[in-house]
Amino acid sequence: MNLSGVARQGPELPRLGRSSLRDQVADALETRILDGSFEAGGRLPTEHDLTESFGVSRTVVRDALRLLEARGLVDTRRGAGTVVKATSVDAYSSAVATMLLRSDLTVGDVFAARAALEGQLALVAAKNHTRAHLERVEAALQRFEGAVHDRADVRAIVSGHVDFHTELVLATNLAALEILLRPIQEMMLATSVVAQGADPRDPRSWRVEVHRALLDAVATRDPAAVVAASEKHWSVPLHGKRYKETRRTRLGEMFVSPRDLMAIPGGAASDERRSVRTTSGPQSPAAQ
Repeated sequence: MNLSGVARQGPELPRLGRSSLRDQVADALETRILDGSFEAGGRLPTEHDLTESFGVSRTVVRDALRLLEARGLVDTRRGAGTVVKATSVDAYSSAVATMLLRSDLTVGDVFAARAALEGQLALVAAKNHTRAHLERVEAALQRFEGAVHDRADVRAIVSGHVDFHTELVLATNLAALEILLRPIQEMMLATSVVAQGADPRDPRSWRVEVHRALLDAVATRDPAAVVAASEKHWSVPLHGKRYKETRRTRLGEMFVSPRDLMAIPGGAASDERRSVRTTSGPQSPAAQ
């Protein structure tokens, strides 16, 4: 099989350690995936073909494929071979979540980071948004408001809440921000919404009116109004006595795994985790 640039060509590969050979094969395949030579949904050459093309052992090829899978680029399926995955932020999100959980950072640290990040993004959105952007933010806010008003399933409430903040990021009209910041923002949101106290369907805990005020300020394109709305949005979680203990809680104490940190709550598993924390740990923060 001619892999045109992936296969070994010219001088033979230098004799390197197995890990170096693995990395070299993985990097060559990754290059071809990223440049579109191997399209999403398509299969990579078989292990036998890759072994022949690179002139390495099947063990090296298998190790390289596992590395690509860990990078979120391929999925190995029994009977289907190795399939190229569509573009996803999951691997990026998982890596950042793991770093957060292994750090000494607290929920308060994440609150402060979110406040700084979202405050600046709101100012950019106020300057750059289009009518279409505002319509999408408004639609997300209405879904959020409606779910809270109807005391809907927590998952529906959180979905609207996350959509609102995500659409605010997109309203900056800076396409790169969706890739750079969206996974981080979703994890930051998870620290606020993964548990809602004794009654997650209590409309007061979601402070919908604060979100409405933030959108109204962005729509006016008035920087002073945006700053004031952002400060009000964060006044309670950053400074309120109610969340004093929560702010001191290490992320690793509140969340068990990256999947917990990134999860959208509402299902039975989330309800179980919420019950444990509200009865034996610090009070969890309300959504912001």
